[in-house]
Amino acid sequence: MTKTYSIVDVESRPIRRGLTGGKIAELVGFEGLIARIKESGKLLADKDYDTHAIRTTTTGHEISANIPHNVLPAKSRLAF
Repeated sequence: MTKTYSIVDVESRPIRRGLTGGKIAELVGFEGLIARIKESGKLLADKDYDTHAIRTTTTGHEISANIPHNVLPAKSRLAF
């Protein structure tokens, strides 16, 4: 299993892509691509990206993050 990460432009055309193993945390793929997002850009992500580290990084890069909040606190999530 693998995870793919993409940065796209305003017309959804891919600019950069990344690939990690399926059991790798989203933060690893995110860190590999965050430097490619222009300052004052926008990040659209799913609730798996709702971490303090990712929100702090986007704020530090002046990137507007649109990430839905995860319903369960991190300590309550089950991993299989």
